[in-house]
Amino acid sequence: MMERQQDIGARIAAEAELWIDTPFRWQGRKRGVGCDCKGLIAGVAESCGRPEAESLEALSGDYSNIVDERRLFAGLSRLFDRVSERQAGDVLLLWIDGKAQHLAIAAPSSRRPDRVIEAMIGRLARVRPGMAPSHRVVAIFRWRRDTDCARARGSD
Repeated sequence: MMERQQDIGARIAAEAELWIDTPFRWQGRKRGVGCDCKGLIAGVAESCGRPEAESLEALSGDYSNIVDERRLFAGLSRLFDRVSERQAGDVLLLWIDGKAQHLAIAAPSSRRPDRVIEAMIGRLARVRPGMAPSHRVVAIFRWRRDTDCARARGSD
């Protein structure tokens, strides 16, 4: 039975909540051990049994703290469907330091519709809930239904 799109998003958001307080670690992707923002997306995908976790984009580890915005956007576009309105579980590409280089998972609540789960460096270097108001959002990407995931693996 094919999983409904909203169920996929709810499952992704619930898994992301479990990652809160995971330490920030460049190129990490393990809950409780460490991750960066891209590793959070890949690690959540892996925990949920999603094929995006094994994609070339998720496995590539050659970016350090300098992100090629075009490469990041192209990779997200290959793995996910771009949408205009966010819902729970969506992957958000966000502006940070003047560049489209930060990723977060939408995890809205009734009082905070722009709430996200994100891995942040800095004073509190960890995965934490945050806010992503519309002016910070470059693009919104939605997980594909399981039957559409062959595209994420590069299959034709």
